[in-house]
Amino acid sequence: MTPKRKQTNENFFEQKQPVRFYKYVALTFLLVTLLLFFVVIFVSAKKATITITVRPDSVEAKETFTIGSSDQKIVGKTEKTTVELKKDFSPQTGKEIESIAVGKITLHNETGLDQALIPTTRLLTPEGILFRMKDRAMVPANGTTIVDVYADKPGRENEIGPSKFSIPGLAQDKQKVIYGTSESMMVGGIRKVGILGDTDLTNAQKDLLAEMQKQGEEKLAKLYPNLIGVYKVLSSDILSDKKVGEEVNNFSLTGKLDLVGFFYDKIEIKNLINKELEKKVVGNSEILSFNDSEPSLNFESYDTSSTIAIVTAGGSGLVSINPESPELAKQMFFGKDKDEVRRYLLSLDHVQAVDIKFSPAWVGTVPALSDHVNVVVKSVE
Repeated sequence: MTPKRKQTNENFFEQKQPVRFYKYVALTFLLVTLLLFFVVIFVSAKKATITITVRPDSVEAKETFTIGSSDQKIVGKTEKTTVELKKDFSPQTGKEIESIAVGKITLHNETGLDQALIPTTRLLTPEGILFRMKDRAMVPANGTTIVDVYADKPGRENEIGPSKFSIPGLAQDKQKVIYGTSESMMVGGIRKVGILGDTDLTNAQKDLLAEMQKQGEEKLAKLYPNLIGVYKVLSSDILSDKKVGEEVNNFSLTGKLDLVGFFYDKIEIKNLINKELEKKVVGNSEILSFNDSEPSLNFESYDTSSTIAIVTAGGSGLVSINPESPELAKQMFFGKDKDEVRRYLLSLDHVQAVDIKFSPAWVGTVPALSDHVNVVVKSVE
């Protein structure tokens, strides 16, 4: 039979052990819960922003069209015209030569008798510059008359301003009461003579050619007002009525020009070029943006006998990496550090620079949660 005290101690220890066990279990659960809480906080706090700078590359496309044949790819028309034009020009080069100055003089007669003066009558300024009357004149008594005069010799010095003139051919007493005055300058002592130079002729030919081409284009454009025209000069011939080196005040050019025009629908051409540009794009990895400018068209050749024209159309656009490309999917960066992300992105076409920022600062890899990864794509010209 067990003593009562011993039995009581055994019961006490049996009761105490389960309580301690449950305490350990509770503490362990609490620690695991706290650990999981901190893991969740750690994972949810990790964020990464990846900024990708891309530079678009220019791409070009060309398409050649045959116009005027039965198998032409587009709706197009060709028309031909001939323009003939004559135009006068003045040389810009030249030289100055001495000439006879001319002008008008008012003759005064302060006597009571008419005074007749013959042609070439001399009229002398106080400075000794001599002019002569061009025609016969009658100066009325106590009156005046205006006559044309010319300098006795050529030269710029005869281009004088208003002055008073004596008439040496009259008696001394008459010279005081019969005399001349002028109110305006004498002109023409120096005359500029044009000389047809190589530059004058070349510039005039260019001007005439441009004028003929303009007239031809305007004439052809009226035939197809709803279409766009491209033009080509087939031949031109320009003749001058003067030779280089001749002294001339003006010269005439006579020209003839043959012009052909190709007319097309600009929307149709642009759509065809854009389709060619789209072929430059690589799958879903790239994206294409079209230029707003119209395609450029050029004549390659034209057969005058068959009126068949070969025309080349060209256009351009910009190709860059597609922000929605699978290569830029967030999953591509999970678990990678900065160097791995940078090396990967810089290996892709069009990528110029990469910037990676982690949050918090001590994070070393990209989190494996899409909501915590931000990929930004920006473009530079």
